[in-house]
Amino acid sequence: MLEKRAYDDIAEVLGVEPGITAIIGSGGKSTLMDVLAHAVAHGGATALITTSTHIRRAQRCPVYTGADAAELGGMLAGRAVVCCGTPAQDGKLAAPALPWETLAGIADYVFVEADGSRGLPAKAHAAHEPVIPAAARLVIDVVGAQAFGRPLSEVAHRPELFCVRAGAAPHEVLTPEHVAAVVERERSEGALHLPPGARFVLAVTHGALPGAGTRAARLACALDEPVYLLDHPTRLCARARADADGAR
Repeated sequence: MLEKRAYDDIAEVLGVEPGITAIIGSGGKSTLMDVLAHAVAHGGATALITTSTHIRRAQRCPVYTGADAAELGGMLAGRAVVCCGTPAQDGKLAAPALPWETLAGIADYVFVEADGSRGLPAKAHAAHEPVIPAAARLVIDVVGAQAFGRPLSEVAHRPELFCVRAGAAPHEVLTPEHVAAVVERERSEGALHLPPGARFVLAVTHGALPGAGTRAARLACALDEPVYLLDHPTRLCARARADADGAR
């Protein structure tokens, strides 16, 4: 079943709590992180946008690349949302110099992009990723709805690994069941290791695309847990539950 509505507070819809939220998976992580940070800031909280691997510098907020907690706190007091990290190649940012526990003590919310996907809408995780902070309270795994119905070889980051875990061939088109198989295998084999007590949420972005709702409902059925369908420009948020009847 698919429950649709325009979200007033996307962070509330996804169950984001104060502390560290790790965002993993495929293309759309940076946009989701930016939307979440500004959503909590609109409610009066402070938020950091950062990474445990590499990200591009945020465009809608100031960037801090130092290691002074008091200085970073001062920036947050004036701007509410700050992107932080250490300078890396090609103008990107690597993990911040300050420890995660320190960052969580400075800002109300810390949003961490915890792996890369080269902009592709589906992915399989290698042995060295995702790099999820041990103190993360929520892990949001992102998949792009634009991946469905297209050949796996074209839409998946690390397609060979994805195909092995999905039990599929590279020429096959991506289905919700393929994504579910990869998620379940990564969780069962420890490739997707969650910190103790952390909640896990699967979010399908570009949710306004034709057929995205039906596919999100099929994904929820295959995983037997809720899946959130998101589209930021239209403020769409749909919660797909394990009963696919009525999906549209």
